[in-house]
Amino acid sequence: MMLVSLNTTDTSAESAAIVGGKAASLARLYKIPSLQAHAPISYALTTSFFQPWLDVLTTSNEYIESQNDGISKDRLEVVCNSLKLSCKTLALNSEQDRALKQISSKVEQDFKHGLAAVRSSAVEEDGTDQSFAGIFETRLGVRASHLEDAIRECFASKFDPRVLHYMTTQNGSGSKDDIGFSVVVMEMVDSLVAGVAFSANPLNSDRDECVIDSSWGLGESVVDGSVTADRFIYDKVKKKLVHQTIGHKALEKRLDLANGQILSLNVGNDRCDSFSLTTKALDELVESVCLVEEEYGYPVDVEWAYTQDTLVLLQARPITTLFWIDDFMMTKPGEQRILYYDYNIASEATTTTPFHHMDMSL
Repeated sequence: MMLVSLNTTDTSAESAAIVGGKAASLARLYKIPSLQAHAPISYALTTSFFQPWLDVLTTSNEYIESQNDGISKDRLEVVCNSLKLSCKTLALNSEQDRALKQISSKVEQDFKHGLAAVRSSAVEEDGTDQSFAGIFETRLGVRASHLEDAIRECFASKFDPRVLHYMTTQNGSGSKDDIGFSVVVMEMVDSLVAGVAFSANPLNSDRDECVIDSSWGLGESVVDGSVTADRFIYDKVKKKLVHQTIGHKALEKRLDLANGQILSLNVGNDRCDSFSLTTKALDELVESVCLVEEEYGYPVDVEWAYTQDTLVLLQARPITTLFWIDDFMMTKPGEQRILYYDYNIASEATTTTPFHHMDMSL
């Protein structure tokens, strides 16, 4: 099984071992009845599709050398570039070729405007322990005729030095052990407004607050920091907006429907310093993000987009940066916070590293 629809109730689509972390999360989103209308058309090229390529590359001299702990930074760069270059010419077996033709046909016939977004979905990606956020390659506005190139480019990014470094630092044993790889091919969303929503406040770890960053156009301008996004802080318990800040949004990234290119356009003065979300859209977004959190059972980071009149949830993953606190010490939603204070930390100076900001803000 090399191609799986993520808009299905088939449980195999929720298996990270088969479709990777990002794709499994998208399949899980679709299974929430009230959110099905907000899930984009998506497919996954499974780990089985990429395994033949991994079998070739992971037995190569370059890959074996890249796993050497003593390899220099410059040499690792050379070796990884060689591996990435090899990805362009790896042979397709008959099953891979059939799966590629199937997904190309779906992009051409079923995707609005015939454009796709090609995104990584490694087995451990978007997990509770490791997110791999922003490390793998993403291709936007891809037509069926260029889909194979985009998939190969996305796969090649698996061998980037940044990925090996991330795996080494995130793994407690310092291991660079290989991980399975999958790719999501989803309908490209021509968004007017987009951004990121957190079902808990990542600034102070408050589980009662939802934080939303928003800007005009595609969400890439929010994620890559090319604009100062609007920020909304919303009390989920009292269901009201408690703080909002207008960002200076001088640019917006928009999709050129004719050729799939991503354009950076100047934003007029009437929108540059105006809020990008209406109250109605904000309320709908918060409600949807809270539903995702409830279904997943933990605070989530959600990438979202609005077209003319439709909210689309592009991705959901755990928030991995919240300050951890034991369940028995956690106050219930809406209740007054309890301050826990360790006198030994203040009196004995038992740490030489900075405190997490939540420790001091209370």
